[in-house]
This record gives sequence, structure tokens and C-alpha cells, in this order.
Amino acid sequence: MGVRKAIGCLIANPEAAYQQRLLKGIQAQLARYGYDLYVFTPLVGLGTPQKDYVNSDLNILNLINFDLVEGVLVCGQTFLVNNDYSLIKNISATLKKKCKKPVFIVDFDIEGFETIHTEKKSVFQNIADYVFNLKKCKTAVFLTGTNKPEKKHPVYKAIVSQAKKYGVEKNNIRLVYGDFWYTSGKFLAEKFIKGEEKIPDVVICENDYMALGLENELRKHGIRCPEKLMITGYEAAQDAFLNEVTITSYEPKEERTAMECVNALIRKISPETKILKPKPQFEQGLIPAASTGDLIEDIEVYRRTVKDWIYKVNRSEDEWQAREFFDIGRLMESYMFEDLTEKNSPMDCLSRIFIDAYLLEPFSAFYLNLCPDWLDTTKVRESGYPAEMIAVIDKISKQHPDYRPGRNWFSLDTKYSFKTKKLLPAALEKEWAKPQTFYFVPIHFGKNTLGYAVLQFDEERLLIPSVMHRNWLRNVQNALEMIRTKNKLYSQNLVDGLTGVFNRKKFGDLCTDGTKTLINENVGIMMMDIDFFKVVNDTYGHAAGDEVLKRITELAKKCIRESDMIIRWGGEEFVIFCLGCTDENRLHSIAEKIRKIIEADDSMVTKVTVSIGVSVYDGENYEASVAKADKALYYAKMNGRNQVVIHSSN
Repeated sequence: MGVRKAIGCLIANPEAAYQQRLLKGIQAQLARYGYDLYVFTPLVGLGTPQKDYVNSDLNILNLINFDLVEGVLVCGQTFLVNNDYSLIKNISATLKKKCKKPVFIVDFDIEGFETIHTEKKSVFQNIADYVFNLKKCKTAVFLTGTNKPEKKHPVYKAIVSQAKKYGVEKNNIRLVYGDFWYTSGKFLAEKFIKGEEKIPDVVICENDYMALGLENELRKHGIRCPEKLMITGYEAAQDAFLNEVTITSYEPKEERTAMECVNALIRKISPETKILKPKPQFEQGLIPAASTGDLIEDIEVYRRTVKDWIYKVNRSEDEWQAREFFDIGRLMESYMFEDLTEKNSPMDCLSRIFIDAYLLEPFSAFYLNLCPDWLDTTKVRESGYPAEMIAVIDKISKQHPDYRPGRNWFSLDTKYSFKTKKLLPAALEKEWAKPQTFYFVPIHFGKNTLGYAVLQFDEERLLIPSVMHRNWLRNVQNALEMIRTKNKLYSQNLVDGLTGVFNRKKFGDLCTDGTKTLINENVGIMMMDIDFFKVVNDTYGHAAGDEVLKRITELAKKCIRESDMIIRWGGEEFVIFCLGCTDENRLHSIAEKIRKIIEADDSMVTKVTVSIGVSVYDGENYEASVAKADKALYYAKMNGRNQVVIHSSN
């Protein structure tokens, strides 16, 4: 466990307005207590139609190690998809089975766990005042995202109670169930269009996304707001104020709810700790807009919305220096995708990702961890993570106090492997000067999990992954998959299809100045040839000859180390590189072992023997050293075959 205590948080689609407010409140309040925050979050909207992609994103929830946190906060409402509660049930089952720490649920009732709700009754009473008193509506539909019945639905009861003050009876306010997403509004619109539901004076939606889905679908069919009906939302999502018909909404106190949830968790974890009252937050309240026949009068609402969403091609020098903003424009105007696409090797790809991490600023640090077999295109991991991961990128911001030249790195070296249950030992076991937030986010392509990334922010920058981060990571995922495919094609081009060992092209690749695999190594070289192989082919056929080649390869592999390398030089000739071995007696012993095991084998169609020539790399010219082994092989064949000859300077 890290030096600081930490709280875990499960939340989906963090770029949405509701999630942003919750996370801001959780981060801010935990920082006051000196706790770190570990957020495990699928970045994509769970209603996205690409189900394989969504399921792979959700796999990040399998990563959390409850032993590393003191308690868990679950933003339950964010995991409700198309009124389907199966995902929430799965999360609940996992928590009950694996988590022995305190758990609190935000804004959603899950049996067996304590829940803290945002206070909505007074908010929707204000909305009811607005539509039934000021706007004189007489009929209404309340589109809710929860499945509570009328008698137990506090928000519906509050709306009915307030409407009654203005002569609107309960039977004129219908309760319709949705799922807090655009699709709910769209489905309700279709019922209005088909005449299955009577169009009321107003539809009061429990969030803006349902309101947007409703308004947009109605407008496509010529049903206009507010002429035909009025629509109100809730949450003050940016989309609501950028829609063609702006949506009347309400900016709630969800940050305060998140802070109260943190306080409840701290009481459970550490009863002796003094509980800190949530700091006051800005609250806009009711924001009338075009969907109820009004104009947004407060220019600050527009200013904040445009500032958060604007696609800015150019930034002022001061803005670039400050690096305190995220926008999709900075990513889209970069050449990240093109730079990644042109890379042809895994290391070149990682190098480019490492460089392009500047687009994530103002992050404190960025980490990329991949499955050890991520390059293996024959394997698909749909669920869970392997017992070990490899850290391949570790980069902190140059603005970070801990930054120093040479500190950041990228690598594919297995020495950076770590136990997955430790999550991120390089960072979580470090003593940071201030509380940190770590966002654990999925790295995958389609349904295949490749690993996970971590974005780190400190308490001074209570930042949350945005649409820019999601798309930056999509570029990374696409690049990793392209490299997997390129690496497969490259390997196939260098591997002998019959025996499975490298072909002669690999020799040229290994001995170029651009690689360090063999250059500057102490290497022993063996040139091996199958004696009278043409007779085998002529007598028993080429299929039998192929089996002999495969068996010879298998037997030779048994006599050398994994670090050594066999190359099929051509036909029945093989070259064996023994890395780090230049002792002629040792090389002779290995070659004799290979010769004898082949001579003794009785599994082939006929008895087979080999001749072997041995040389030692001279430190200057590989081609010349291989030629010496070939010359020694020639002497072996000329002197009766089935023997080992060493090329010696003497």
C-alpha cells in the first residue's frame, strides 16, 4: 500500500456533466482529509452501440484490488444502461463477494449498501412551480431514470404535491420510466409520434440527456418546443445549452452530495477523525431556456459552456504556457494519429506515445501498462487481467516538482514487470507531497484487452478525464493494434513456415547497425547440414523430407538455451548462434551433443546424421564469421560427414 491512505471509486463515462460534478466533490473533499483517490472508470458512454468495445471498457472494473483502499464509493446511476440493471447487479455481487471495506453508493439504491442521494425534492418542486404556476401547464409527464413505483418515488411525489397547489391533479401527471440516457427521451418521443401516449403540456425529465433525446426526436418529426409542448431537464449539462432548442434545466448540488458521501465513508473508516463540512459551491439554480419559451439571460452560463466545449485551433501564448485546459482542438490539430500510423516497430510506437503524452497536460503523470503477451495476435483476453503486467511508459510532467532530466522512460524490458494486484507500484508506493488522484482507464482494441493506462493529478489540479483524453487513448489503442498486426506480418516474413525457426532474412535484420541483438555480442556460430538429405527426398518423398527437417530442428532446440537462436539458412542447412559463448571447447561440446542426439533418434523415416562447422564471431564482421563456420562445415563433409569441425585461427 502507498504511504497515503486511499479511497476507491467506480464510475462510468467521467466526461459527462453529472459525473464531473461528483468527481470534483469527491476529489476536493478527500484531499482535505489527505487521502489519495483511485478511480476505475470505463471512459465510453455505456449506451454506445459497439457492445464489444463497451464490454472491454468495463473490464477495467475487474482491476481494482480492494486490499489497497480503505473504502469504496460507487456512482451507481452511471452504470444504468437502457433501464437494464444487470451491470449494477454484477457490481453489487462483486462488492459483496470481494470487498470487506466500507462501501457507499451515490444517488442509487443497491440492496445491502448504504446510499446517499442528492436532495432533489426541493429542486423539482421549484421546477414544478415554474411549469405549473408561471407557465400555466395543466398536464405533464415525468420521465424518470429510476424504477421506483409511484408511491415510493420521492421526486414524483414532490412534483404532484407542488402541482396540486395550482389546481393540477395527480391523474394529470403521468410517470414514465427511462434510464437517464438519450434513448429514453427518444422512446417517449416515438410513443407521442405514434399516438400511443397523449402529448402533455410539459415533459419534466429527471436529467438533460433524456430531455435532449426527446426534443431532438420530436423536432425531426415536426413537433416543436415550446409550441406543441414544453420540456425541462435537470443537471445543466453542456449539451443542453448548445442544443438547437436550448433546454430549460437546473444546476444541482451534486458536488455537495459527493462531499457528504466522502464524509460518511470517513466516519466508517476513522471514527476519531474530525468531520469537515463541505465547502460552499456555486449553484446556478433554475436556468430557463428555449424549450419552455424563454431565453437564457445569464451570459455566464453560455460563457462556461462554450469555454468547456469550444474547438480552439489556436491558443494564445499565455494559454499554452499555463497548460490548464483540455480541449479536443489541441488533439485534433496535432499529427498524433499520423505519427503513430507510420511507426513500424513496438519500440518506435511506444516512443511516439511517450512524446505525444504532452497533449495530456496538465497531467501530473502518465503511465502505460501492457499485458506481457499483448503482441501475440493469436490470443484474445475478453475479461480480467493477467497476474503480471509490464510497465512500458512512466512519465511525469516537466512542471511536476519531482521531475528531473532522465527521470521519464519507456521500455519493453520485462525487468519492469510487476504483480497486477499492486496496480501501479512505481506511483502508489511513493510518498507524494500532496494527495493524488489516479484514474485507471482501459486499453483495448475491440474485445481484446491489451492493458491499462493511469492518469495522475494532484490536489492543486482537480482535473477529470475529458473527451480529449478518451480520444487520445483511442489513438493509442489503434496504434497498439496496428503495431500488433505489423509485428505479426514482420515476424511471418522472418520465420520459416516449415520449421518455425527464423529464416535467413532474420540474419540480415540482426546484423544491421540499427539493432543491438547481436552487434557487440560475444557469439559462437555453428553451421549445420543434414548429411545425404537429397537421398532422403529422392527415396521417401519431399513430405518425409519435410518431417526430417522439423524433427532435426526440434532436437537441436533441446540442446541449446532459450537465449540462443536457430536460423534455417536454406534447404537442409541451419545456422545456430550461441550468445555469450566463445569458448571453443564449450562450443564443440554443444555441437557434439546436437550431432549425437540426432544420430541416436529413431523417430524419423530413416537414420539421419548431421555435419557441423563451428566458428567464433571475430567482433568485426558477422558475414566473415559465418563464412568461417561454413568452411569448417565443408571440411567436416569432406572428411566423412557426421562430425564436428572447429575453424581455428591456428
